Amino acid sequence: MLEMSEEEANLMMELRDKYIKELKEKEREILKLKFLVKLIEDYLTKSSFMKASKSSVIKAELIKEEEGRPKPEKYSEGSVELVSSTGEYLGTVNISRREIEIIPDPNMKFEVTVPPFSPFLIRKVLLGMKLMDENARVKGELKKEEVLDFKIEEQDNILKRVLIKNYRDPKRVNRIVSAARWTFDTMLKNMREKPKSMF
Repeated sequence: MLEMSEEEANLMMELRDKYIKELKEKEREILKLKFLVKLIEDYLTKSSFMKASKSSVIKAELIKEEEGRPKPEKYSEGSVELVSSTGEYLGTVNISRREIEIIPDPNMKFEVTVPPFSPFLIRKVLLGMKLMDENARVKGELKKEEVLDFKIEEQDNILKRVLIKNYRDPKRVNRIVSAARWTFDTMLKNMREKPKSMF
């Protein structure tokens, strides 16, 4: 049996712990990339087989968002209240140096399946920013820890929070706040226009 000194044993254990930590980080990175690939594939599949009428509705909503909403304001660190076009409270956006936290009004009970939450706020805005950062990382322009990341928290299909990390650019804050306000406002309208089940 190979004998080693206490110093050598401690060194080997440190190396083992280091490699285990690196392995776990790589596994987390692989899971994130798999999630992104699946998200993009799902989006491409839905886009390819979407009915023309539904596609037209989504396009109309996006055009309305670009043309109809007011120009984005400039936001800094702090809290911003999201208010609908009719003056109703929709939620709050908390802005810190490295994170943006979007918290919807719990009384609204926004369902994550109601558009335009997934097609617009998540895919077009947040995923679009993340993919841009991933592309910059591949080119060596950004470090891995600088890439934008986001997390969606929901319970029983009800949105609880969206957490965005590493937004970096102040222009992104304006874009995200504006997009969140329009998304929640449109979701509220869609939820209220949704036909109720007949009993």
